[in-house]
Amino acid sequence: MSKRFLALAALLVLFTPTLSHAQDHKGSWALGYWNKNAPLGVRYQVNEKVGLDLALGFQTSKGVDETSASTPEKTLTTFDVDFGVPFNLVRTEHANFFFRPGITSQMVPYYVGPSGAATKKTLSNLAVSGTLGAEWKATEHLTLSVGHGIEWDKSNAFVGPGDLLGAEATKESTFGSRAFDITELGFRWYFN
Repeated sequence: MSKRFLALAALLVLFTPTLSHAQDHKGSWALGYWNKNAPLGVRYQVNEKVGLDLALGFQTSKGVDETSASTPEKTLTTFDVDFGVPFNLVRTEHANFFFRPGITSQMVPYYVGPSGAATKKTLSNLAVSGTLGAEWKATEHLTLSVGHGIEWDKSNAFVGPGDLLGAEATKESTFGSRAFDITELGFRWYFN
């Protein structure tokens, strides 16, 4: 119990907003991410109101190469690209309230056709989102962000990379709300 209390106290001291100053990051670059599927991200803060986000993500997995008659294992790579334009609606000394329209594209390799004569293709998923969020200025350079909003997703149902024999017939569109939980806490480190 006391270890948890000490860990919480240490985190609170580390992220005390009194260490933060009203920092204008205009013209600054930042490293960090918004989307956990595309965690290798950068932001360019155009001015105090508008930023540009671009992030990449990839994941490799082992799968069966359906183009081979002997079906050996092969490494398959899924790629994610996320682009967003955060607009600061309200700026305070310690936090910003923003609206962030965004587009996320995902490319997943798969095979079509019978085993041994299959054709390798790439499945493309697309998500368009509109998010309201808050970016807390923990220090002069570090910010943490969360949000909620809506998302339209045009995707293909699949089991995983390489497991998509005949996946072209499984396209679907969804529209709904989205909230970020504590595991999806975004962050930025500004270099200014």
